[in-house]
Amino acid sequence: MKAIRISGLSEAQLRYIPLDENLKLSPSHLEAAIIEDQNKGLIPFYINASFGTTNTGTIDPLESIAEIAKKHKLWFHVDAAYGGFFKLVNPLDSKFKGIETADSITLDPHKTLFLPYGSGAVLIKNKNTSLKSLSLLSRLYARCYW
Repeated sequence: MKAIRISGLSEAQLRYIPLDENLKLSPSHLEAAIIEDQNKGLIPFYINASFGTTNTGTIDPLESIAEIAKKHKLWFHVDAAYGGFFKLVNPLDSKFKGIETADSITLDPHKTLFLPYGSGAVLIKNKNTSLKSLSLLSRLYARCYW
């Protein structure tokens, strides 16, 4: 919620999607929620999946979630803050299927690589998409405050 407020999207509604029996985001519940929100006149725009939760190491079904994001033209973000650096372990490559489709990925070296706290990164696939959204936000803010 704090990130939504800081980004200037305080009117946005945060939607929690149920997990399956393996603590993974349920693609069927995700798509049903998107359709339900669209039918209510809401505009879904962002999906956040997890690659290696801190507590359980759970990896959401990225390929299925990516298909839903593409179908509904939503931004697909993967929180790989904890698990992303396991990409350096070749035998785990199969776990990463679908991560290449993400529009953005969060990595936190302080979690897995034991670097100083506060080091982190967001990788964005298409810088032009990001620049357009930031440009739009700056124009909106300029109208609101000047």
